[in-house]
Amino acid sequence: MPRQNPNNQSPNPAKRFFQWDGSKGDIKYYNKETQTEERIALPFEFILLDRLCVIKGWHDASESGIYSNEVRFTADEPFTVRAFKMKEVIARGIYADIKNEIKAEGGKFNINLYIAYTDEEGVMTIGALTLHGAPMSAWIELERENKKALFEKGIIISGKEEGKKGGVTFQKPVFELVDIPPALDDQAEELQKELQQYLQKYLARKQDDKSEEDYSQVRPNEEEEDEIPF
Repeated sequence: MPRQNPNNQSPNPAKRFFQWDGSKGDIKYYNKETQTEERIALPFEFILLDRLCVIKGWHDASESGIYSNEVRFTADEPFTVRAFKMKEVIARGIYADIKNEIKAEGGKFNINLYIAYTDEEGVMTIGALTLHGAPMSAWIELERENKKALFEKGIIISGKEEGKKGGVTFQKPVFELVDIPPALDDQAEELQKELQQYLQKYLARKQDDKSEEDYSQVRPNEEEEDEIPF
């Protein structure tokens, strides 16, 4: 009989963790193999698989990234917020109750879009696109106007537009819906099944058992923040 793996926590199936860069108006991700930051020029097309919420940011005191467990609904699912180089928990609880503590330490409310994208070899793969601030608001507007169609069509970041509030100027993404061939839709459906198998186990675990090893320790973009918790 084969030995059992004592660590039964399945790894996150996302191969790349994308971020919108509000200062340059493009998409970036950390390449673990080359240990370099890679950038993707627009347009960027993807298929939505799921959407969760997460806390990310930068903790000045420990000079490390802030991270949390992911939740689907902030009204009744608690966050546990930590910094990579701190043993102590920054905050734990429902977002509405701990948001001031999070902000004071440098944490920001984000949405994490699990997506299917086509890599350089033409293979459709699971990824994640994290948004906060104005880019998150742009996504929420798309979601509110096209809630059903988001899972019937593909999505493209076709361009960018400038935003400004106070002394902060930033670029925010322009989202559009696009038709996708049935064959690609079928591939995305299979990837969604794989993702949901992971998420069902992940969301059922205790908060402190949820590994966040896939989040890189980088300073977040500083575009204007407009939080819209779910």
